[in-house]
Amino acid sequence: MKAYKEGNSIRVKENGVTILSYSFKTGRYKGDRNNYEAEVTLKKKRSEVIMSQGPITNGKDLLLIDGGQVSIQKIINKRMPIAGIGYEDIKLSSYFNSWLLEQATEVIGGNKKMEVLHKLTFYKPQHWALDRIFIQKSRQGNGRTYLTYCAGQDAQWELNELRKYLYKL
Repeated sequence: MKAYKEGNSIRVKENGVTILSYSFKTGRYKGDRNNYEAEVTLKKKRSEVIMSQGPITNGKDLLLIDGGQVSIQKIINKRMPIAGIGYEDIKLSSYFNSWLLEQATEVIGGNKKMEVLHKLTFYKPQHWALDRIFIQKSRQGNGRTYLTYCAGQDAQWELNELRKYLYKL
């Protein structure tokens, strides 16, 4: 089973027959999605194609690598889990990285936003709440990305704990 990039799509073939394909243009799959090995092979190839193009400049490519939920903690650590490979280092363009961290600062809130942005940018904080700030693709189909916080029981307490942690760094 091998994956090939053909034009704007990736095809997984076995014995010359296409089992599964993915179109970068439409963002849709065709074929047998229940074949786990084919899906892992396709995701691995898709990640290689995107990462070989240099620094990631938008959320759409970032979501394609991880396949769904990308947290700010992964952005800060510059490491992504990729199906079938494990964790891989990622490169983000400086503009996209700073935009994401500014958006995370807005989600975190508080009175000391510049201090929070500074800590997120230069200190590489490790906190459980940063794993709950996700990059989402717009549902309106306009290709935009935005950040959301997935709250547990008490979002205000959780974000307050994160702010206290960041202020103490």
